[in-house]
Amino acid sequence: MNSETSSSAPPTLDAAAILRMLRGYLLPWVQSEKGALSLARDPWHVLEILAASPVGFRVILSWDGEEAQTDQEVAGIFTQKIKVIVSHNRGLKKQPGENLIIPDAERPALIERVTQVRDKLRGYVFPTGETSGIMNYRFARPFITPMNMPLDAFEMEFQLVVAITDVFEPES
Repeated sequence: MNSETSSSAPPTLDAAAILRMLRGYLLPWVQSEKGALSLARDPWHVLEILAASPVGFRVILSWDGEEAQTDQEVAGIFTQKIKVIVSHNRGLKKQPGENLIIPDAERPALIERVTQVRDKLRGYVFPTGETSGIMNYRFARPFITPMNMPLDAFEMEFQLVVAITDVFEPES
């Protein structure tokens, strides 16, 4: 590609742009539900954020890397992986674990909150033409720390197929 072609091509939707879009989309809803939204740079940072222990609930967005869709690098089709962690304080319940399934006066149960966040994210539509449009929901499971300790949180993985429009060609 020459400089004229690459300068007129639309910019690639990279991980930072994806996280900015998701943050902008989720933030008003999370705040209206009296929650907090954070971005984490790695699993250890997730622990730091969870240690802050907000009064409400917390949603954490994290980029978990990308993978090529084919063995042909020039194809420029990649899967961006986004991790989403949802947590809330346990509160004062007679039985530990009740917060998973029993809501209280101020908030839904943790599993209900995970479902709300999942459904919200599945409803977001990215620009078509350079993405698959919607994220593929892969799983939800208990969040396990890097030290193999479970926490009162769940992690979900979403994947978005992205076409990289900017192709680097070395000068000859």
